[in-house]
Amino acid sequence: MALHSRYDPAREAERYLDSVATAFDPLFIVVAEPGESWLIEPLRRKFPNARIIALRYTIDEFLDSDDSWDAVWRPQSAEGSLSVADFLFSLIPDETLPFTLFLPWRPSDRQWPEQSASVWTSIASLIRRQQDVMYTRNAFGKRWLSNMVKNSVLVENPTRLVVDRSVFLALAGPTLELNAPERGKYFVCAVSSAIAALAARGVQSDLYFATDGGYWANPLFRDANPETPIAFPLEAAIPSNVAARGRSIVLNYGSDLEGVFLSAVGVSGENARRNGTVAGTAALFFLERTSCPVYASGLDLSVTKSFTHARPHESLILADSISTRLDPFCGKLAERNLDGGALDAYAQWFSTLGGSVRGRFFRLEPATRALGAIETVREEDISRDVGSAAFFPIDRKDSTAMRRAKSVAELLSVFADRIDSVSRAPRSERIVAFSSALAKYVGLAELAQMVNYTGFLRAMQATRSRTEPK
Repeated sequence: MALHSRYDPAREAERYLDSVATAFDPLFIVVAEPGESWLIEPLRRKFPNARIIALRYTIDEFLDSDDSWDAVWRPQSAEGSLSVADFLFSLIPDETLPFTLFLPWRPSDRQWPEQSASVWTSIASLIRRQQDVMYTRNAFGKRWLSNMVKNSVLVENPTRLVVDRSVFLALAGPTLELNAPERGKYFVCAVSSAIAALAARGVQSDLYFATDGGYWANPLFRDANPETPIAFPLEAAIPSNVAARGRSIVLNYGSDLEGVFLSAVGVSGENARRNGTVAGTAALFFLERTSCPVYASGLDLSVTKSFTHARPHESLILADSISTRLDPFCGKLAERNLDGGALDAYAQWFSTLGGSVRGRFFRLEPATRALGAIETVREEDISRDVGSAAFFPIDRKDSTAMRRAKSVAELLSVFADRIDSVSRAPRSERIVAFSSALAKYVGLAELAQMVNYTGFLRAMQATRSRTEPK
C-alpha cells in the first residue's frame, strides 16, 4: 500500500494540513507514523515555533528522515524502552497539553493497524494521565504552594543519603501485613502511608518517604519516630514539627519553581522523578542510587475483598469511627474497592519499566497481579545484606529559620511585583506582557499555575489563539 501520492507527495501533505483546523498555535505537534516525512516542511512553515515529534510504527523504516524531527519514538525490540505515553510525558509539560496537536497520517494507520491502535491507545492514556494532573493542580495548587513556602523555611537539617545495600521498600498495600522486614537485613524505607503499619509491628524504619501534598497526609506521621530521617519534595504535606526537628532529604523534581525556592534557602536537593504515586517515586529514587536489589512489599495495586491498606491506616481508622449500623464499615470498604481505575493506571506504569529493572527490583509474595518485568520472590529466600548506608549533613552557613523566612518573603514579593506589572499594563497589552513575563522570569509560570490553574490555562490560550483574543 502506498503511503504517499506517486505524483505530488509534497502537495498532498500541504492539502492535508490545510484541512486541519486549529484555533491555536500549537506548542507541540505529534504526528503518528508520517512515513517519508513529507509533512515536516509544511509543518515547519505553518508552525515555526512548535516542537514537532514523530511516532514511528516500525523499528527500521524511514530512518533517513528521522533527523528532520525534533524527537522520534520507535518501538524497540529490546525490553526497557519507553512506552509512547512515557516518551511523550517526558517531553510535553502537562500545562502545554491543551496546546498540543495530535495528527494521524491515515495511510500509515491502514498499513499498520495493530501498531496504530497501540500508539493511539497510549496517546489516550497520556491524555487521561495529564487530565488527572490538571485536575489535581487545579484542586490543590494553592496548598502545594503553601507547603513549598512552609517547608522551605522549616527544613532545619538537610541531609544527603549514600546507600550501598539492599532496600526494603514498605508500601501500604494489604500484603505488607504478611512481610514485616527483619531488622538489620535491609535498609528499610517506609512510605508515609506505611509508617503506622510498621510501627505497630515493632519495625524501625531507616527512612520515611513522602510525596503527598494533601491535608490528609499529616496524620500519617502520628506514629513516626522523630529520629528517623524523612525524604520529601517541598510541595509535600509534612507536619511542622517533623520538618523542623529531624534530618530531611529534600527531593527535587527539577522544576523551575523548586529551583528558585531551594536556591533561596541554600539547598540543592536530591534529584527525584515525579510520579502519580509515592511508590513510583520511591522505587526510582533507590534504583538510581544503589546497585543492590530493591524489594517492595505492599505493592499490590489491585482491589481486594477486604481492607484497602495495610493496618493500621488512618483512612481505615477514620472510616471505622464514622460507621453506623445503617452505614457499616464493611460497606465502606466494599465501596472503596469498586473503583480500581487509579490502581490500574499505576500498575500499567510499573509494567512499562521493562528490562531495566529485571534482576534489580523485586516484589515480595504474595503477588496480586503481574507487573511486567518486576519479579516476585519469597522473603525467606533473601539473604541478609552486609552493605552500608549513611546520611551526611548538608552545610548551610548561618542558616536560621528567621533568615530563611526573610529570603522566602523577599522571593514572594518579587513574584508579586512581576504579576502586578502584568495587571498594570493597558488591557490591550496584557496578553503580550503576560507572555513576556513567563518567558523572562524563571518559576513564574509554575507559581501562576498553583495560584489559579484554570486562569493560567485561559491566559495561555489567549497567547496562542489564532483569532483576536477576548
